[in-house]
Amino acid sequence: MQDLAEVTSTDVSKEGAAKTVKHAVIHRRKNMEEASADDAIYINDVKNRIDKMADSGAFDKLLSDYKGKKNRAEKLAETIPYIIEAPKRLRDMAHNLNATGVFDKGHIHIQPADVEAIQPYVTDLITETAKKHTEIKKGKEIEVYDDPKAVSEVASKMAQAINANHQGEEGFVPCDGTDILSKHVLKLVKERVVPGRINYKELSPEMQAAID
Repeated sequence: MQDLAEVTSTDVSKEGAAKTVKHAVIHRRKNMEEASADDAIYINDVKNRIDKMADSGAFDKLLSDYKGKKNRAEKLAETIPYIIEAPKRLRDMAHNLNATGVFDKGHIHIQPADVEAIQPYVTDLITETAKKHTEIKKGKEIEVYDDPKAVSEVASKMAQAINANHQGEEGFVPCDGTDILSKHVLKLVKERVVPGRINYKELSPEMQAAID
């Protein structure tokens, strides 16, 4: 725990840890002024998990990754909350996709595993859908993709990744790229679970167990 304190310049006393975690979690949620009793319970739980992970040595890999690197304290402090919150983020993203109703016709209930499955294609989808130009059609100026085929191919890969998780389910009808590119779904599937530079999956067994 002392090593972690040295790298992050964090007060690891009982009071200091509680204050640090409270500020980190609530501030990142952008709702410090509206923190509720539920937030307090959540923050205390996160603090306890961090204590357990530090005691178990689960931070050893993170420490080795950041020691001696520029801005290491800031990077480590930024990384830990994302890693801890990733499972909830996956659940929330799955819920939002289900709420669009687009996948109902295929009797597909999007799960966190589906959100994880499409992550390898998020960057490509963001890149390809950002390439646009305007055309005049029927007297109106509209935006169109520079390379519709490339956009469609990435969307199809996302759909296939989701379909692979639901093969054999009752009433299952595969989704396709048009479902991914539908208005309400597109903005959601372009969201990342965590910032691209943060790897929340390759964790030590101790850290994964604590997060689970």
